[in-house]
Amino acid sequence: MAKINIFLVDDHTILREGLKGLLSLNPDFNVVGESDEGRKAISEIARLKPQVVIMDIRMEGLGGIEATKEIKRLCPETKVIVLTMYCHREYIYQALKAGADGYLLKGASFSELEMAIKAVVSGHRYLSPMVADQVVDGYLRVEKSINKTPLESLTKREREIVNLLAEGKSDRDISQILCISPHTVRVHLSNIMKKLGVKNRLEMLSFLHKVGWPPQ
Repeated sequence: MAKINIFLVDDHTILREGLKGLLSLNPDFNVVGESDEGRKAISEIARLKPQVVIMDIRMEGLGGIEATKEIKRLCPETKVIVLTMYCHREYIYQALKAGADGYLLKGASFSELEMAIKAVVSGHRYLSPMVADQVVDGYLRVEKSINKTPLESLTKREREIVNLLAEGKSDRDISQILCISPHTVRVHLSNIMKKLGVKNRLEMLSFLHKVGWPPQ
């Protein structure tokens, strides 16, 4: 079996040296180059065309996300594994959008890095468990937001007004009960009608009746 050629990009010399030492212990791996900065790495990677790049995110000069984007443009067959201490959702999304094939945290074990390298070379993505949790959590948040019903999109105050309206209360009644001005009540009603997709109060009451509001 041919060795997997690997290129390291990290601005910490001790980390690169440590990775090289560990990777050299695996007969399947061959470190063909290294760089401490994204821009220098791009030209070397374009020349060497390694199968895998292990990339830090935060570095002096060109950062890892921008470098990943350019590497994937120049060498689409090269797999990029981000190896970083950052587990922020924004970094993860930016890296994946840039084309990263894997995202691993620096707290991971070396055996997990070996697993990630073999996974991306085989055509799969690899995400550390904590990173995968962030991705799934973000996806579910978006899905929940997209799939909200019109009534679920109302604020607490708007729901209070809808409840009172469904009970047959007038604007003046609502104003007195909630201790807000009649003008504020009208502003809330206008926002509620937009969210419910109705044009007037009659349509709003009809909508509330159809959905059985307020719930018993």
